[in-house]
Amino acid sequence: MMYQQTNEELEANRHRQLIIEQWQKADAQDKLNKALYSVYLSIDWHKNILLTINTTLKIESLRSLLNAFKKHKAELESIKEKFKTMNVNSLRCNKLLLETNNLLDITFKRINDEQKRTT
Repeated sequence: MMYQQTNEELEANRHRQLIIEQWQKADAQDKLNKALYSVYLSIDWHKNILLTINTTLKIESLRSLLNAFKKHKAELESIKEKFKTMNVNSLRCNKLLLETNNLLDITFKRINDEQKRTT
């Protein structure tokens, strides 16, 4: 003989499942926010190098910074897509992407200026 669940039991099971899904979403969102913060710290560190030591950086160092900013841009785009799939606001990610693009432009311009100056 099969056990038939009552409406109360079915509703309690649905409620438990909903709570578990909310916890999983919150946990995934927390992980993405931590990843975003980690990328932010790295961008800030590289930006400080670019802006603080701007006159003494050689082309090799500038290219290294350029590659770092490209890597950060790719990471941010990946995080942004994950936020989108979770239907979470990615405003901070967009702001960091904009700043990273600006830093890429500045770094690329400095590389070109340095190449022109040395030739």
